[in-house]
Amino acid sequence: MAEVDSRLVFKDIYGLNLQLAGSRTRVGGVTTTAPLWLTQFTVQHRVWGLRSLFAGISDDFRDASGFIGRAGIVHSYVDPSYTTYGAPGALLQRFTGDIVVDGIWQYQNFIHGRHLQDKKLHFNGNAALRGGWNVGAGYFVESFGYDSALFAAYHLKLPNGNIVQFTGQPTITNGEYIVQIGTPQWKHFNASGYFLQGHDENFFEWASGDLRLLSVDVSYRPTERLRNSVSYFWQQVNRRTDESLVNVGRVLRAKVEYQVSRPLFVRVVGQYVQDKTDSLRDDSRTGAPIFIQGDSLTRAAASQSNLFHADVLLSYQPVPGTVVFAGYGSNMVDQDAFQFRGLARTDDAFFVKVSYLFRL
Repeated sequence: MAEVDSRLVFKDIYGLNLQLAGSRTRVGGVTTTAPLWLTQFTVQHRVWGLRSLFAGISDDFRDASGFIGRAGIVHSYVDPSYTTYGAPGALLQRFTGDIVVDGIWQYQNFIHGRHLQDKKLHFNGNAALRGGWNVGAGYFVESFGYDSALFAAYHLKLPNGNIVQFTGQPTITNGEYIVQIGTPQWKHFNASGYFLQGHDENFFEWASGDLRLLSVDVSYRPTERLRNSVSYFWQQVNRRTDESLVNVGRVLRAKVEYQVSRPLFVRVVGQYVQDKTDSLRDDSRTGAPIFIQGDSLTRAAASQSNLFHADVLLSYQPVPGTVVFAGYGSNMVDQDAFQFRGLARTDDAFFVKVSYLFRL
């Protein structure tokens, strides 16, 4: 694999990132050559702004090491923005509005001049208010095309007993809004959060669903030595046909940090992850139950998990370059979500790291 990249900045406000890579792979006597490219152009003016991207990764690109989030696509977007400023002391200190136009092609469709798979149009507005408050809102219009590769293992069992390959509807259209708020950065406290609701894709069954999503972060610092933070994330998908639950996931995370003395630091983290999924069906077309092909054909039955993870970290750094880390972590499963009854430990982990700087 070979790669070159560059970053150019000119007139202080314009930026251009370029990347070009290629991989050459030989398997079973067959050699495959595949490209990757990326172009990003940005404008960071006090009033006008722009973010744009044009990137592609071939289906056959192999990096061997490193991470490729999703291969076999071409992704492009443009995001112009405009900012206006209020008078000193006014309630509205700054307002920024932007429109995101985003598209994704399957790589082969792009190469052969065929249509977009996913299309997104996002309208956003964010306001900075007097005193450090931030509020924002947005409305998203989207359509997602069916990707047969993602559902290759899906099959349906028809009423007559026949097993057939799952075939989803060609396109799912979405419309959803988001509101967000952030408090000022007070001495002891700050918080932020957002809420999203609307029609979104039910990826579990490739059907249109009702999505609700909530995220909240709270930070409390009672003293200079003690810091606490709590975050909560909730996402729920319901079927639009009968409002039945498809999936709900909740993540509650709490972190406490205490600076015992200048060299000694203690951190305790607890995280609870709940996930519940209904038995899957072909909600967009036949209503037939979905089976997943693995080592065998298995019904996509209802499932749930309640995982609680806790870890403790002790850090001792008497002088720069000399440090001792000691930690312990444990995973436990709960019988019922957020009940903390009958917790059963599944695994534990210990680690120690010692570093010493020799001065000669």
